[in-house]
Amino acid sequence: MGLQRFFHKKQLYSAINSTNKIKNCGYFLGIESTKARFSQEYFVIQNNQKEIDKFNFDPEFDVHQNIKYSGEIRQGEKICYEYTYIHTYMDSIKILTNMKKVNNFPSVHDKFHRTLILSGFCLLKIAKISLNSSFFPKPIKR
Repeated sequence: MGLQRFFHKKQLYSAINSTNKIKNCGYFLGIESTKARFSQEYFVIQNNQKEIDKFNFDPEFDVHQNIKYSGEIRQGEKICYEYTYIHTYMDSIKILTNMKKVNNFPSVHDKFHRTLILSGFCLLKIAKISLNSSFFPKPIKR
């Protein structure tokens, strides 16, 4: 049944394939479901602004199926995702259109080494400038 009970399928596909997508990054918190008469599953993401984003899960879309069943993205992992809005006669619904795990997330240790190397290059540059300055007399060539 999915999200189609609220609007036309053509409208849903055009929104998913649109270029007006909002991009964000954050942490995947998992898939939860409502405890209502008509149960609905949804993706829960904490974005970089520490806000919780929720997106309805629609089993008819491959993107949603891959996220749920592939096991590539696990709870708590850093992700980047895209979504768009579908406007209905009642309200606007956020639709998740893409989600990817971020693998090249630099660690604090890597940042420390990069800073250490850059500071070493700066010290070498300062030493070279100091040695070429008039403060140190140049040796007499014979």
